[in-house]
Amino acid sequence: MSNGVAHSGDNEAVGQNGINSTEPNLPLKSIVIPKADRPQPNVLDPNPSISVPAAKAFIGLYYPHVTGGMSDDLAMYYSPGAQKSVSIGGAHSVVTGRDSIQLQIASFVGSQFFVKSVVAQNSIGDGVFVLITGIVQTSPSAGSQISSFAHSVNLVSAAAYAGCSNDPGASFLIFNDALMLMKASDPVPPPPPPQAPLGMGPQFVSAPGMINAFDGRGPLGANGTSRPQQQEQQQAPPPGLLPPGF
Repeated sequence: MSNGVAHSGDNEAVGQNGINSTEPNLPLKSIVIPKADRPQPNVLDPNPSISVPAAKAFIGLYYPHVTGGMSDDLAMYYSPGAQKSVSIGGAHSVVTGRDSIQLQIASFVGSQFFVKSVVAQNSIGDGVFVLITGIVQTSPSAGSQISSFAHSVNLVSAAAYAGCSNDPGASFLIFNDALMLMKASDPVPPPPPPQAPLGMGPQFVSAPGMINAFDGRGPLGANGTSRPQQQEQQQAPPPGLLPPGF
């Protein structure tokens, strides 16, 4: 998968932030929080935070776009001077500029993301910081590997960009996007079974975590008769993209 990741040298350099960016004027799109998801002010909280609904809107837009191969459209939601990075194991790739961002997004086309937890906080300048963790199954072209991922995103208010949105109070652009795929650790080998006491046969010895077949709880009952085995129920991943209760 690393072969499909763009590098920052693939196109011209840009500024480190939207104010000093030398990137040419490009059409922008903003992530807009639906009105139904916006918290209403009240006496106890006259300025309620919109960080959680902003994170929800980002997740609902970002991952379906990546999976569906809509990298050209998703790249329009990045602010001028935005930075995007991918880290896989010890390899890191940081890109800037719309073309490079689009190429890096496209390297994950077809990948399936399952969100497990989300943390959202208010950020400086009416922005929102989002930390997302979960599991990703990369596309067949990338080896169909399953990895845990951590994804940190900094959203900036679209109000700073003229003409970007007609609802600047509840719309955002992506300014920082850092995705890290973490390889699964090697399995820990089980401990060796304990030695049988002198004078006892191995049938009376159980390794840690196992049930003795002759104590009435194993495959054989106390009278030596067979007993049915209960099948373990595998817990299916929660339906939908968002974790329960989010």
